[in-house]
Order: sequence, then C-alpha cells, then structure tokens
Amino acid sequence: MPLLRGWPPGLGPQDTGGILSGGTRYGVSCLGCCGVLMGLLFVGGVMNVLWMVAIAVLVLAEKTLPWSAAVARLAGAGLIAWGSLTLAAAAL
Repeated sequence: MPLLRGWPPGLGPQDTGGILSGGTRYGVSCLGCCGVLMGLLFVGGVMNVLWMVAIAVLVLAEKTLPWSAAVARLAGAGLIAWGSLTLAAAAL
C-alpha cells in the first residue's frame, strides 16, 4: 500500500507536489482494489446488505485465518463454478 511506504525520497509532508502525487497514487491503488468490489456489490443486488456481509466475511477469512490461501482458492473455485453454471443455464 502506498501509504505504508512513506514519502518518496527527497519529499516531505510540507511538499505540495509530494502530497498530490502520493494521494494520486493511493487513489489509483484504492480504485483498482475497491472498484471491482463495488461493482460486484452493485451487480449482486444494488448494495444488498446480505451480499456485503457475505463478502466481508469472506475477506475477513482470507485475511485472518491460518489457512487463508486455501480459503481464497476455494472461494475462487466456487465463484468460477457458480458463474459457469449461471452461463450454462442462460444458454439453455
């Protein structure tokens, strides 16, 4: 994450250009990370609270459990299977 890396070499908190470029980098990083999540929540029911809770629990499990890599792979495989079944049902 850009915020955790600190200021770029030679720039300090008083430097307006450094603040602007750091904020821009962080904004692009956040958009890349959270933009897809917001899109999923929008498609999943126009910000349905149950979808938000389900995704939050999945992210929490991926971040905190000792077997987080297995949780991420299992979630990915499940979502791919669900998408494939949805496409197959729509084709019929």
